[in-house]
Amino acid sequence: MAAIVLFTAGWASVQVIGLLVAFVALACAYCVLSRRSSAPLVRIKIFANRRFALSMCYIVLFQAIVPGLGYLIPCYAQVVGGLNEFSAGCLLLPGCLIGVFAGKAKGER
Repeated sequence: MAAIVLFTAGWASVQVIGLLVAFVALACAYCVLSRRSSAPLVRIKIFANRRFALSMCYIVLFQAIVPGLGYLIPCYAQVVGGLNEFSAGCLLLPGCLIGVFAGKAKGER
């Protein structure tokens, strides 16, 4: 419980909130400048398509969750399941193999 409280307090600190506000302000400024540019780096208008915008949100969310699970699954297996380090790490092997074969099926190297 103490670790959760300290983690939450760290995220609620003035520095972290200030950095988040600064990032949002910079992202908004970038969007405004990109919209006015004749050759924008990212076409912001494409996010008006709801299906595209939601798919991008899902991709970003998935890319944030997967590394976290790569940490939590072995830790949980060790602490709760009583597995050793090697066995807990092997729990991630099926996901790695799926990624390899899916990439090969798509034609990636």
